[in-house]
Amino acid sequence: MKPYRILFSMLSVAVLMTSCQKQPTASFKTDKSVYVAGETIKLTSTSTDASNYKWTMPDGQTSATKDVDYTLNVNDQSQSLLFKLEVSSKNDKKKDEATQTVIENAATGNIVFWQIAGSGFGTTTVQLNGFSSDITLDMTSVPSCGESGCATFNSVKVGFYNYTATDGSTTWSGTVQIQKNQCKTMQLY
Repeated sequence: MKPYRILFSMLSVAVLMTSCQKQPTASFKTDKSVYVAGETIKLTSTSTDASNYKWTMPDGQTSATKDVDYTLNVNDQSQSLLFKLEVSSKNDKKKDEATQTVIENAATGNIVFWQIAGSGFGTTTVQLNGFSSDITLDMTSVPSCGESGCATFNSVKVGFYNYTATDGSTTWSGTVQIQKNQCKTMQLY
């Protein structure tokens, strides 16, 4: 009879240990709700009674740490991103999960096309990414971003773009790179 009592006692202890663990509640916060491509999202667990963590990122990557930093690709387009956190009790028998969506905006930059004073060109029309703008003034030095009289393109998504420009007799063309939060100046000769 003693072996049965020992087995019963062990089963009783196991049941008590399992039932004593609290039900975890999954929750987390981000450091903000809208991000720009290239930024890092800080994911902080605010879960209660959790011992194990499993994060699932929008790209399918996973992490088992309590808190996570997730860096966005600088070339990402605007989109909604879904993050998921699964938590469980110490014995992994009680579980809960939470999801949260954040907004990612594409990274942008600016570009200014200009001509030097005395170049002899008239009004020059520049086309970039389906938009056009005119150079109406010749500059004596490199202009600042947004300076009047230049062909300015603001909030252009990061990437490489072909441009064309013409004053009616001369045509320019090439490729320019727009970089995050930068203003590029492009002189037409």
